Amino acid sequence: MSTERPIRVVCVDDNRLVVEAMRQVIDLDPGMECVGCFHEADHLSDEIERLRPDVLLLDMKMPGRDPVEALREVSRRFPQVRTIVCSGLSDQSAVTAAREAGACGYLEKDGNVMAMLDAIRGAGRPAREVSA
Repeated sequence: MSTERPIRVVCVDDNRLVVEAMRQVIDLDPGMECVGCFHEADHLSDEIERLRPDVLLLDMKMPGRDPVEALREVSRRFPQVRTIVCSGLSDQSAVTAAREAGACGYLEKDGNVMAMLDAIRGAGRPAREVSA
């Protein structure tokens, strides 16, 4: 049995059903723990500071604060937090913007649960680029 602590994950998406599905899938994996779910990026840095996740799953298109700006701030203030952008936007400019803002990975929201879990596992191990 492993003595490693679970990978702590925060999920941010304006779609409440998506966030709840992410939470349920993450919590079913014994190597992961969803420590927070949010529907906007307005106070994301404060929540990251409070919850201390290892991995952030972040939607790229939400009302309120621009997720790219929130990602830049999180990357600057909390470089140890690895961010995976989960988005329905699949164009190259969205991928480039996410990477430039500090994302370590980019997943299309296509319902591929295994790709999401694999990306979280990869991001939970520092110094790796995550792709799925």
